[in-house]
Amino acid sequence: MVRWALNLKDYDYTILYRSGSQMAHVDALSRIQVLTNQCTDSIVYMIKEHQELDPHIISIKALLQNGPYDNYRIKNYILHKCIAGAEVLVIPNGMQHHFIKNAHDKGQFSVKRALEHIKNNSFIPQFQSKIEKYISSCVTCILKNKKSGKQERFLHPIVKDDVPLNTYHIDHLGPLATSSKNYKFILAVIDCFTKFAWLYPKKTTSTSEVIKKLGIQKTTFENPRFLITDRGTTFTADEFHTYCSEQNISLHHITTGLPRAKCQVDQ
Repeated sequence: MVRWALNLKDYDYTILYRSGSQMAHVDALSRIQVLTNQCTDSIVYMIKEHQELDPHIISIKALLQNGPYDNYRIKNYILHKCIAGAEVLVIPNGMQHHFIKNAHDKGQFSVKRALEHIKNNSFIPQFQSKIEKYISSCVTCILKNKKSGKQERFLHPIVKDDVPLNTYHIDHLGPLATSSKNYKFILAVIDCFTKFAWLYPKKTTSTSEVIKKLGIQKTTFENPRFLITDRGTTFTADEFHTYCSEQNISLHHITTGLPRAKCQVDQ
């Protein structure tokens, strides 16, 4: 625009606004180029050459020597197909990728739009499946058609200090065979650094029992800095969050469906 201003500064002119509907002609040179019946001699020659090397087209031409076949006809030594009363060129296999790429890339058109740009002037067998395959691998289309909703994000690993009793992994094991004292669950507490394990028998998996066992752990080893659990209702309850907050413990829940995040307990 600066260059335009410099070129026009020597002229006396008036700028008038014109709506887009009245300016369609100015975009003619940037519109997608489509093959027409008045295509250049060079394109016709290329199509003719590739048709002579295409086994499928050669077989159709051989069938036409015995009479009409599936609306195909030969005109000026080039195979055409009659579609909706119009004769269109049959694009040989060696040139199909070029036509599909040209129809799509000039405007990043969808399958429907690309099909409309080609079907009135040329014929490509199984064109829809071929253009779908091409568009599915088009990087520009993939980036533009990103899925909505939650997207993949970077991982945020928990920083674990190289000192004992800093980070605990906890989880329930069971139900197991009931003992004489009606214990059928085990609360496993694993120190992340030393891998030392404490096992506390429990009758249920209730939050109050977990807090009671962690209180016993605290009397000997103090509270950890981090506590890592799964998303079981025992550990996501408000009561458990309140306990961790009061004890200055940073509580972290692993990602749902990612059991390896608590493999220290499972192993």
